[in-house]
Amino acid sequence: MSRKTIIILVIIIQLVVLASFSGRYEILKRTGTTVYIQLRGYDPTDILRGDYVNLSYELPYSGSTESYSSEQQYLIPIIDSTTITGIKQITTTRPESGIYFQIRNGWMQNTTQKYTIRNKSGKQETITGELCQKEWKIGDEVLYMSGQVQSIREITPEERDNSTWQWWLVGTLISQSTCSGNYRFQTTATDRWFVKEWTGHDIEKQIRDGNMYGEWKVGNNGAVIITDIEPKEKLPK
Repeated sequence: MSRKTIIILVIIIQLVVLASFSGRYEILKRTGTTVYIQLRGYDPTDILRGDYVNLSYELPYSGSTESYSSEQQYLIPIIDSTTITGIKQITTTRPESGIYFQIRNGWMQNTTQKYTIRNKSGKQETITGELCQKEWKIGDEVLYMSGQVQSIREITPEERDNSTWQWWLVGTLISQSTCSGNYRFQTTATDRWFVKEWTGHDIEKQIRDGNMYGEWKVGNNGAVIITDIEPKEKLPK
């Protein structure tokens, strides 16, 4: 096979791949379900490619934290009319139906979790923890702090051998609520939006103020694209 033929074949293959991606985008744009989601993000300038807004998303979530370390996360949203308002479930298994999409770089923030603890004298106390990354087990012996600053943590072997822990108290976990907070994440296809020159900073300010939403098209296979960004007042009623 001549060099010229090889070059022609490479060009044809590249065009076919490009057409395939373009075709899938247009199909999803025409047939996907339209939903809106509040935007988060910053960094509006790319010197080589112009102004853009680097996007992330943040939704209220109350559920298991076990899948945080997995890169293969799927989010099943709570949708009010056409606006995504929260998270129904985060799973590492692709759902078989319904509206869902794959996410990445997920992490919880502003979290709270309530624990009921029985101290050594048998008295029960409810503690509100500000961090809930650890999956506690009922019956775990823990150190907790009550008063203005409430917290709960694991007892280290060194502390277990000590008879005093200053402000910390010893108790047994007898119940706990589900971890609640805000889940911040990105999606591969919707993490960047290019804007008109010199408008990036204005859009960034609206995003920081919580006034800007992304318009998405979501397919029945979890595929998602961003088709526009709009201020809250322009969303469908």
